Amino acid sequence: MSIQESLILSAAKFTKNILVNRITININNTQSRNTLHHGRCVLGIGNKLITPLPVMINRRETGSIKLKSTIKKAYGIITYEIDDKCEGSLPLLLIVGWKISIIGKNKWFVFIGCETDSDFPDERSTKKYLKENGSTGSNTFDFEAHSTTINGSINDGNNAQLNICVHSWGLLDRLFS
Repeated sequence: MSIQESLILSAAKFTKNILVNRITININNTQSRNTLHHGRCVLGIGNKLITPLPVMINRRETGSIKLKSTIKKAYGIITYEIDDKCEGSLPLLLIVGWKISIIGKNKWFVFIGCETDSDFPDERSTKKYLKENGSTGSNTFDFEAHSTTINGSINDGNNAQLNICVHSWGLLDRLFS
């Protein structure tokens, strides 16, 4: 291979690494007493699945999804129904979202609740949740009404990993906390 070909290949690889955003999302359900089912994923324009979303994550299991985007921000939202729990006629949802920035800090959010918007999840709701509840780095959220704590973390850069760990509380946990 000539020096010129080598330089072209190096430049192409460098450009690809800068312009392609990747994220792996791991949802650890090993410390939960709930099954997550009816998984749905809405991705931003230009985002492509590499590893598909598991439709169900049983108790004591972990599910993963991988995606990438070229040039554009990698962002999206995942929802899972939590067992057969409902509030009124609406299913109780675990909602996880993310945005991988080309420049700046990566953001994520997690929420447990019901969604009344018939268009949910969509691009607008992803941006709304990120604006209102977006976190960078690591954080812990207590959803006392649902006896659940969620630990999450995301790293910065264009090859990100978002880790979500769901913990269910029992009666003893509530008494001694």
